[in-house]
Formats: sequence, structure tokens, C-alpha cells
Amino acid sequence: MSIIFESANLKIESFLPSGSTPSRVVLVYTSLLNRSLVGNPAGGAVLVSAGYAVISLKSSADGWFQDIPPEAIRAVQEHLRKVQYQRILAYGSSMGAFAAIAFSGAFDCDHVLALSPQFRIDTEFDTRWQSNSRQVRWHHRIDSETIGKKCAFTVVYDPMDLDRWHARQLGTVIPATRFRSLELRYAGHPATLFLHEVGKLRTLLLAAIEGAPLKKFDWRSGKGRSRSYLKTLCAAAEARGAWPTALGLLNRLLHLTPNDLGLQLRRVSVLEAAGRMGDATQLLEELDRKGSGTADLHAKLAQWSVDQGDTQRAHYWVKRGLMANYMTASLHHLASRLADRRGSARSSLEAAKRAFRLSPDHAHVSGQLAAQLLRTGRVRCASFVIEQGTRLNPDFPPLTSLRELARVYESRRHEIWSDVQE
Repeated sequence: MSIIFESANLKIESFLPSGSTPSRVVLVYTSLLNRSLVGNPAGGAVLVSAGYAVISLKSSADGWFQDIPPEAIRAVQEHLRKVQYQRILAYGSSMGAFAAIAFSGAFDCDHVLALSPQFRIDTEFDTRWQSNSRQVRWHHRIDSETIGKKCAFTVVYDPMDLDRWHARQLGTVIPATRFRSLELRYAGHPATLFLHEVGKLRTLLLAAIEGAPLKKFDWRSGKGRSRSYLKTLCAAAEARGAWPTALGLLNRLLHLTPNDLGLQLRRVSVLEAAGRMGDATQLLEELDRKGSGTADLHAKLAQWSVDQGDTQRAHYWVKRGLMANYMTASLHHLASRLADRRGSARSSLEAAKRAFRLSPDHAHVSGQLAAQLLRTGRVRCASFVIEQGTRLNPDFPPLTSLRELARVYESRRHEIWSDVQE
């Protein structure tokens, strides 16, 4: 093990198998959310155990390797020139796969194995990484100039996922003679997690790292025990409105992880969408009795009680939810609506204010506060809330209506107050 380059958020190390001098090296890139610069992660240790030299490029920042400085690139290039490996390979997953492809030219790679690679993340087509992409200053892209001129690429991805768009875009940059793919239907993103869950990640890595054919690679056996696979199938069933299928898949998931509250709440949502409100309510109340109640769970029960006209029950769930987590905007929003129904204008306004402080960009929260401000004659304050809410939610009709009402109130303010005083 030797350090090639090191900075605050980046560490590049060389790892060698014991007792041999390898002729092949693999550049291994870490993925998004990696926070450690220690060791030989992301498949690197597996490759060393198989006799490969590994150059581990570890980033603890979610910067898509855009912050890798020129001197770090030169240090890796100098290391490769010095050792004179017969074959230079690269491997990564998602963000790591992007980097493996983007730097394949800089490091003169012979082959890249890319699992669920992202072609670019600052695109309107795929907004999954939008918040992350806004923080990245782009210096390195995947294009015909940056990919290796002699490099072949194996891309593994789920064609039912948005990753299919990234694979298609890669196919426009990489010549067809040097591009091949393995499609894992419903594996989800990243396909790496699915392969790990079915016990095939090591097998694929060692089989495909040098570009061996994958036509006979068996990825389907064991897919029924993959949470990623079942979750992706479930999402597809929900998108089609196939609620019985979705419920069956959720039951299989819950059999694998029975204490997963997120899955239980997803099951509630599917029951709700299927029109089985009684079953959904019963499940939520059962979760609450077991001590799994969360503020979101209580908010849902309160909302359903409101929809059914049971304001007393709704008030009970709001109170329970606020005791669990007072900093929940949806519960204060519901408290405001319930107080409004009781005719308690002051309580409704105060609850609406609390909801707005916690979630000022939520259209319904803005609308509720603006309505209460208008009812208490605070027209200018209401106008401010309406303008802010409309700016963030331009297509929300209630805010548009309230804006028009506020204009009428403002124009007739003196007349209205004269009437009130009389």
C-alpha cells in the first residue's frame, strides 16, 4: 500500500496482492455518500484478492470527482507510466462509474466496468441528483474527447429505471464496437446493491472486469430475496395502479424485514390508493399501539378523520402527533384547520403561523396562513405570504384566488374598517 495523492476530501492509494507482481491494475472509484478515506473499498479488496493491483480513488465529498486537481491526475499518470502495467482497467458504481468513464482517456484505460453509470446529473430528464448537482462545479464530463480512445466499456444497468437514459446517452458517445451492456430488469439504482443482495456482485466483478462476455451470466436466480428488486417491482405496480400486486410485493418485503416502518407506511399508502380506507386506518392504529407511531403517521390519521367528518378524532390524532414531534408542519396545519372549524380564529391563526415557520414553501400551509390573516384584517401580511407562496407554487389555484381577494380587501380597506367600527 502506498499513497499516490492525498488532500482533505480525496485519497488515492495503490494496493498490491501479497507475493506477486501483477500485470493488470484496476482503478476503483468510490460512490456517492462515501465518507471514509481509509482502506480499499468499493470492490477494491476483492480485486486485490484475485491478483489485481488496485489504485483506489476515494472521495469523501459528493462532488462527482470534479474536485480532483490536475496534480492528482498527473500523479496517477506518473505512477502508471512508472509501473508499466500490461492492462489498465477501471470500475465504479453510479458516481464512481461516471468517474471511471470520464477519466478513462486521462488514464489510458483498456476496459471500464460501469455499474449504473450516470452520464450527467444536471439534466431536466433525471432530477434524482438535482440538489447535489447544484453544488457541483463541473470540470470533467463524459464526451468523445475524455473517453479512452482504445477503451472498451461494459455498462450494467436497469432498463426499467431512469438509468436507461444515461445508458442511451453513453451509446451516442462511445463507438458501438467498444460498447456493450448487461440489462438487469427491475434491479433498480444502483444495480450494485441488487447484485450484492443476490450474492452475484463478486462473480460479476471478477467475470466482467476485463471484458469477458456476459451472455450466460445468471443474475435472475435469487432475485426474489432482493429488497431492491422487490421494491422496484412494487413501484412499477403502483405506477400501473395494480394495487393487489403491489400489496403482495410489500407483504414479501415485510417478510424479509418485518420491522421496517417505511414499508409499513408504504403499505398504508397502497391500501389508501386501493380504496381500502378501513384496512389502512386499522394498520396505522395498530402501528401506533405498537409504539411505532410517528408524527407523519398521526398526521395521516388526523387527515383521514377530517375527511370522514370526525373532527373530535382528528383533534385527538393531532394532539398525539404534536406530543411525538412538535416540529411537524403538517400537524400544525391541521390544527389550524380544526380550530377554524370550531370558530376559534385566534387559535387557527397561531397554528397556521407555526406551520408556516416550519414549512414556508408549502402551498397549502401558505394558503391557510394567508386565509387566516385576511379573516383577521391583516391584509398586508396576507399579501406578503401570498406573494411568497405564489412565487414558489405558481400553479396552486387557492393562492391565486387569495391574491385576488387580498387586492379587493386592500382597495376597500378603509371602507371595510368603517363598516366594522359602526
